[in-house]
Amino acid sequence: MRSETLMGRSFFITLETYKDKWRGCLTIGQHSYLWSSTDVRDAHLLSTDNYDSIEGAIATLKAEMLKLFHAFSVA
Repeated sequence: MRSETLMGRSFFITLETYKDKWRGCLTIGQHSYLWSSTDVRDAHLLSTDNYDSIEGAIATLKAEMLKLFHAFSVA
């Protein structure tokens, strides 16, 4: 196996704002604003709806991340 296929990837949490709304994103490989494609091993895993507050976006992203990681955890 080539060494680049064994390298770990980093998770990124990005909080974005646009027109007084906040949204959270979870990506792997790069931040969501730099995301390129799965061809270079990047992936957009989750994003929230738009919220009036950063707290709403963070709370929703955390809840969605818990669901995602719980689905992959071994009990």
